[in-house]
Amino acid sequence: MLALMVGLLLQFMPRLALSTLLLNNSYNLLFDLADVLRSAERPPELVMVYMDDDSERILGQEAKPRWDRSLHAQLLERLTRAQARAVIFDVLFFGPGGGGEEAERADARLAQAIADSGRVVLAANLVTIKNERGDLAEFGREALQLPYEGFRMGAGTNLAAWGIAQLSAEKDLIVRRHFHGPWTGDRIEAIPSLTWAAAELLGVPAVRPVGAQSRERWVNYYGGPRFLDYSPYWEALESDAVSDSRFRGRVVVVGAMSQAGSRSERRDEYATPFRSRAEERFTFMPAAEVHATMLLNLIRGDWLERPAPIVELGVVLLVAVGFGYGLCQLRPLAAVGVAAGGGIAIVGTAIGLFAWERVWFPWLVPVLGQLPVALAWGASFRAVEWYVQRRRMQARIQEQASLLDKARDAIMVHDLDWRAQYWNRSAEELYGWTGGEVLAQRLDERLLVKEPAKVAEARRTLLAKGEWLGEWRQPTRAGKEVLVESRWTLVRDEHGVPRSVLVINTDVTERKRIEAQLLRSQRMESIGALAGGIAHDLNNVLTPILMAVQLLQLRRMEDDVQRILSTVEHSAKRGADIVKQVLTFARGQEGRKNVLQLTFLVKEMEKIMRQTFPKSIRVATWYGENLSPVQADATQIHQILLNLCVNARDAMPEGGEVTVSAENRSLDEAQAAAIVGGRSGRFVALVVRDTGSGIPPEIVDRIFEPFFTTKEAGKGTGLGLSTVATIVKNHQGFVQLETAVGRGTTFRIYLPAAESGATDQAGTVLHELLVGHGELVLVVDDEGAIREMTKSTLSACGYRVLLAEDGHRAVSLCAAHKHDIAVAVIDMLMPGMDGAATMRALRRVGPELKFVAMTGALEPERPAKANEVGEGNVTVLPKPFTNDELLEALRLSLNDGILPATRVSEFKTLQI
Repeated sequence: MLALMVGLLLQFMPRLALSTLLLNNSYNLLFDLADVLRSAERPPELVMVYMDDDSERILGQEAKPRWDRSLHAQLLERLTRAQARAVIFDVLFFGPGGGGEEAERADARLAQAIADSGRVVLAANLVTIKNERGDLAEFGREALQLPYEGFRMGAGTNLAAWGIAQLSAEKDLIVRRHFHGPWTGDRIEAIPSLTWAAAELLGVPAVRPVGAQSRERWVNYYGGPRFLDYSPYWEALESDAVSDSRFRGRVVVVGAMSQAGSRSERRDEYATPFRSRAEERFTFMPAAEVHATMLLNLIRGDWLERPAPIVELGVVLLVAVGFGYGLCQLRPLAAVGVAAGGGIAIVGTAIGLFAWERVWFPWLVPVLGQLPVALAWGASFRAVEWYVQRRRMQARIQEQASLLDKARDAIMVHDLDWRAQYWNRSAEELYGWTGGEVLAQRLDERLLVKEPAKVAEARRTLLAKGEWLGEWRQPTRAGKEVLVESRWTLVRDEHGVPRSVLVINTDVTERKRIEAQLLRSQRMESIGALAGGIAHDLNNVLTPILMAVQLLQLRRMEDDVQRILSTVEHSAKRGADIVKQVLTFARGQEGRKNVLQLTFLVKEMEKIMRQTFPKSIRVATWYGENLSPVQADATQIHQILLNLCVNARDAMPEGGEVTVSAENRSLDEAQAAAIVGGRSGRFVALVVRDTGSGIPPEIVDRIFEPFFTTKEAGKGTGLGLSTVATIVKNHQGFVQLETAVGRGTTFRIYLPAAESGATDQAGTVLHELLVGHGELVLVVDDEGAIREMTKSTLSACGYRVLLAEDGHRAVSLCAAHKHDIAVAVIDMLMPGMDGAATMRALRRVGPELKFVAMTGALEPERPAKANEVGEGNVTVLPKPFTNDELLEALRLSLNDGILPATRVSEFKTLQI
């Protein structure tokens, strides 16, 4: 709107002071801007001859009121000889040159030179009519003062042309419009100006059309003062100084040039629109050079013109709409860019048209002035909308931030230099640092210090692919470590340049721990399955050994041989117990518990330590008087002692002392409360004490965790103390630990005391064998050694025996002897037809047949399955078994008693 209003102002109110100011400044601005694009060559059509101060001095004219006209005659004669195209004198010749014969001769010579040339234009003048007192007689009334009549009519020929020398300058002393001459009221044709008269003399096409004098033309300056080609007056008189070729065919303008330095000193001079040249020596341009410039405009046809009013108004309207409305629709940065681009386009278009097409737009200044106004209006117009949008955006950001704070994941944002920009509440809870403490801090120095190589690789992947996923172990403020699953996402700006990184960390410490426990459990199940198969094979190996030893013991042999057989028997039973212990640990099954006296286990452990421990470790054992028995599995208690003693040995690489003891202890409520997991009652305390390095406080809480170990790889599995804890818990006991770094460790195993009575021992003595009475027994087993030893034992004890290597052979034998077979002893785990399938087949052949099921894998489902198939009339005989146990199982099965599926040895009376 501003540009439209200014455009209308320039078009319809041009005489208004504001219109003049804008018009003049636009004119000047275009000259300054287009100066670099305009040609620096001097126009060849015209040359100036200046009556300057140096010429006055050299020619001796400085003391005279006017120059000697003979000098002008001499110059004109020189120019005529040089064949100048025309000579224009911007010098006033009013009346004769002065009194005396010399002056008359000078006038005559000049008149003759004018006549000889025939192409001379002299200056006329407009003077104001004054009364006798010297005041203005009538305001605005002027009179024409023509050149000296002798020059106009001298030497028999008329003057070629004359014109008014006055120029129409603005208040800033710049001539912008061509001055064609004043209009008289009693003449139809205009009185020409000096420039116009010269143009008519030269036959310039621009002055020929009717009405051309009334057409508005704007002065096109080629440069500042003295830009046009010129020669000082004194040089122009000297053919030796300036050759005739300088003037040949060129228009010569003769005029005065003073060297004024300010407006107060100015004499017949005018300013130029070249404001950037204000530092030049000659600030003002002589009137003669202004006349010459206008004449060149007419000769060359390159004066300045304004577009038609309708074109100006159309362009102004277009710009007004474009900038006035368009910028209001854009955001500030876009509006600034569009405004700057629009301003550059306007200035570039105006400069190009001005420099090459000689068209100038007086609205350039107001249009450029509209840009900041339009920007200010656009900014204020959008301010309210932006404020509302910002408030809404802030509310939305706050809402999203609250949602992020409620997220369980630790969410953070950092720049590419790792400096934190956002830190949600879950991150505070996970790591312990508040948002204010980490903002602008480097996160790589806080959280990513443990794996620098992995950090560098993750960063490369992030920059290449835009995201990364992985796991880190990161420290917390409390000094602990957490395992996090981290997801990195590269955030880019609107130009696609990476700006920051969004990090989402999920604490997976507990989940990984549970997964590890699950994997360990699965591994233990696999170990259990493997151990079951190994146990079956080992039991099959141990069974015939036990049976053979007991058969040999029935014979009369020397005492040394009997001791050897006892040792073999004891070792075989110990091996069987170890196999059962492996299965118990691997499958989580409880072992067989008997009433035990721990004295014998302590003695046995002492013997092992003295034989295997280094000599630098001293071993001591003791036990209290009247030590109470415990209900326990001997092999498992032996394993507890073995694990604790081995750990004690490893804690004393330089030597020390291990003490193993057992004593009766009674705990009241207060004493029990001081022990983790403790309870009051009567106990037998099994104590293992060493003088080793002790356990550091930071790992005391973890020593009973499965697979936790401080030993080097290959020197410990981390199962020792966890096995101890499991066994003690299965025996309804608890563990008390006392330790100090550098002062040793003491483990107290509290086991509930049992009532006094018969107790078990590591070995048993063979009872009187239960003989048979000729009953026929069918023995079915895929192991040949077991079949043969079973047959030998039963045959020696009064039984008849049939042997079958598999279920198919057993069915055949049963069909042939179904009325004679009293009982079938069947292995439950056989290839092909297993024990259960064999029992079903034999049951169909002999419905009254009784069974003894042999099993070597300690699988609880197999005895149950055997009883189900045998309709409860099944005696279970675990492998390995002794002759005693075999005979008892046969006798119990033949006695028609329905007995539970348990070991026969539980019904024996064993003595120490």
